[in-house]
Amino acid sequence: MYGSISAVLAGSWLLVIAADLVLAELAPARLVAAGAAGAAVGVTLSLAVPEQHKLEAFLLAVPAACGAIIAFGVVAYLLDDGDLRAVLAWVQRVTRLRS
Repeated sequence: MYGSISAVLAGSWLLVIAADLVLAELAPARLVAAGAAGAAVGVTLSLAVPEQHKLEAFLLAVPAACGAIIAFGVVAYLLDDGDLRAVLAWVQRVTRLRS
């Protein structure tokens, strides 16, 4: 029973890796650079604090994920060719109209 569960888990991660390879080719290069920065920050934060229990791992995962998201956003914004700035301007206009 455990062998089939392990095979399914391994297979699902192989599908994720294959999807990542395809999607990285479709994404603009600036977003791939931003994704790499986010991954680097997330891994660095995860490795900086050794955890021994599942609860500690969960509590570390939250700031690591937040750090990765922030790093992705900053790099994507800095490398943006105008799309993200246009979306942010639209969000600012909409929030001003509602308040």
